[in-house]
Amino acid sequence: MFSYPLFGQDMKLIDSLQSALQGKDKMERVGVLLQLAAESKYVDPDRSREFGLDALKLARQLYDKSQSEIYLDAMGDAQKQIAVSFSIQGNNSQALDYGTKALEIYRIIGDPKDLTEIYNSIGVIYGQMGELDQTLHYYKLAEKEGKEWGDSDKLSAIYNNIGHVYQSKGEYQTALEYYQHSLDLARQIESREGMGYAYYNIGIIHDYLGEFEESLRLFYLSLELREQLNNKYDISSSLNSIAVMYNKMGDSEKALEYHQKSLTIKSEIGHTIGQANSLINIANIYSGHSQFDEAKRNYEQAIQLQEAAEDKLGLSKSYLFLADLFSKQNQWIEAHAYYQKSLELKEALDDQYGKADLLMSLASLHAEQEQLSQAITMLRHSIDIAEKIGAKELAKMAYQSLSEIYQRLGDYKQALTFYRSYNKIQDSLFQTSMSQQIAEMNTKYESEKKEQTIASQTNEIEFLEQRRINDRNLRYALFLIGALFLTTALVSYNRYRLKHRSEQILWKKNEEIEQKNVEIGEMNEELEKRMLRAQMDPHFVFNSLNSIQHFITINDKDSALKYLSKFSRLIRQVLENSVNQSVPLVDEIRLLENYIQLEALRLDHKFDYVIDIDPNIDTYETEIPFLLIQPYVENSIVHGLRHLEGGGHLRVSLSQNEQYIQCVVEDNGVGRKRSQEIEQNKRMYPSHGMPITTKRLELLNKEKELKTFVSVQDLLSNENEPIGTRVDIEIPVESV
Repeated sequence: MFSYPLFGQDMKLIDSLQSALQGKDKMERVGVLLQLAAESKYVDPDRSREFGLDALKLARQLYDKSQSEIYLDAMGDAQKQIAVSFSIQGNNSQALDYGTKALEIYRIIGDPKDLTEIYNSIGVIYGQMGELDQTLHYYKLAEKEGKEWGDSDKLSAIYNNIGHVYQSKGEYQTALEYYQHSLDLARQIESREGMGYAYYNIGIIHDYLGEFEESLRLFYLSLELREQLNNKYDISSSLNSIAVMYNKMGDSEKALEYHQKSLTIKSEIGHTIGQANSLINIANIYSGHSQFDEAKRNYEQAIQLQEAAEDKLGLSKSYLFLADLFSKQNQWIEAHAYYQKSLELKEALDDQYGKADLLMSLASLHAEQEQLSQAITMLRHSIDIAEKIGAKELAKMAYQSLSEIYQRLGDYKQALTFYRSYNKIQDSLFQTSMSQQIAEMNTKYESEKKEQTIASQTNEIEFLEQRRINDRNLRYALFLIGALFLTTALVSYNRYRLKHRSEQILWKKNEEIEQKNVEIGEMNEELEKRMLRAQMDPHFVFNSLNSIQHFITINDKDSALKYLSKFSRLIRQVLENSVNQSVPLVDEIRLLENYIQLEALRLDHKFDYVIDIDPNIDTYETEIPFLLIQPYVENSIVHGLRHLEGGGHLRVSLSQNEQYIQCVVEDNGVGRKRSQEIEQNKRMYPSHGMPITTKRLELLNKEKELKTFVSVQDLLSNENEPIGTRVDIEIPVESV
């Protein structure tokens, strides 16, 4: 959240100013109203806006009578305060409207103080709208005017805001430089508010760098300063960040405590969107601990606030969260209702891709309930939309699902028809990629051949021309001795140029050939990676089929059918990504969760699990190599947790720093040494998953500056007994 480091709020001062309104003339009343608007904007934004509107009305009346610049400036001040109050409550369109009107007035007057403050305020508004280039533009304008104005307090605030933009762009070093400038200025003038903002923002950078304890310390420093100023808006931000840190450090109880404190303050100041975000954070913690009732209650409260604020984009995500929660509990009717609500919002937002994707989710829900005809209808509709917008991946997944459903119905002819459609699109996607590469190389090859032919013909023409010149010179040589020497010199020079030019052409061609050899080598490496992926997928499928065979052997038909349903969904995820080297992180997480649920079912719930994801990670825009984490999760279950009688715990944590996704897979199993002893006694077959994964890592790291690192650590008790295993994986960040 971008900040407004302007004035502290003092309730006694506000009460005193309200009393001072009595008996004042109009101009004096305008001044008092403007001060009230500024002092109360964080304590009560609605009341602040009322003061601003009253001041604007009086100032306009006075300006209409006298056309004095004093009253024009007061109109600008009032509109600026109104813009700030709207911005604090997240009403950015209204905030930008009033801020632009204030800027028009200030440009007429030309006062650097007014221009500094309005440029900063408009930058804040654009920041809340996510338009970073516009945000940085207005902050830089504010910095320029602020230096001319010479107010260190305001300049400190502007440095903070510029640092936040660079932080959002991922340029952490530049962000830290601006935050340090801000902190230095705030200390010089002993500004508690400025120091509070600087400590807070530097704490965020340490969070991104994975230095959680240092980040927590800085957030507490910012909270202490903000509580001294009674700045409720900023207090809620510090509380929220402290809660996030506790959650990352594994203290869920503390995290819930501070999220609740932040929520209470946001409710007091009417920050609707902020309240919804706090409720979602609380719900996510409960959901991660399988406290589904508490998670549901908080999701529903967030939805009520988003509905009141008409936040369609936020609602579409919250509905999806809630639908997924119901789906995890096999509450199909409720899940269907919220999937349908999300679908309606996608239609209202004209999000055709999202609509097609949601239709497939609804189809899967119907299939789980054996409502196969409804599932078929949904999938056909999804295919129509996907083909209309050219979303081949979505169409491919829908065709595959249709084939599976018709196979369940025993209509193998239709199943084969749709499987062929699925296979056709999959081949098309792969062949399109390969054809493009081959076409590019053929074009370069043909171009090279033409250039060589032209060069050869040019050389031949030049050679023939040279011979003609030589013959003519020889005829004249009998008559003119002097001309002979001149002609000989000219021929020698021309030959030198021709040779030099030929050598240059040959050098360039050799360089191009070397480049082509490099490209061919890269293609060979890519093919080798795909071959290893092709080995990984059968290995994964084979292990899952063993689980199904186990249920059939013990004649547990219900578990076998339930397992088959989950297994088919998991297989579809694997097949969908069979041609992709990397996938969005959200797809890898979904696959992991499906796989862990399958193993938990097979092992009769000997263990529970938690997948903890840093909320700062954009799982839709961040990619990692497909099936990279799964083999380590599989090892934890198969070689560690499986040998326990019960009480097993598996934790998968994902966090992000500037350059890496950091994944930790931790279990309380029997440990590697004990697992080897057990499996040797039972003469179990060796695992092929880890050797294949190791080979994949070698290829992924080849010729790359940022490597993927894996380390395995045996966890030991105070008595030096094994109590589990921890795997740390550092994966270079990639963007979709």
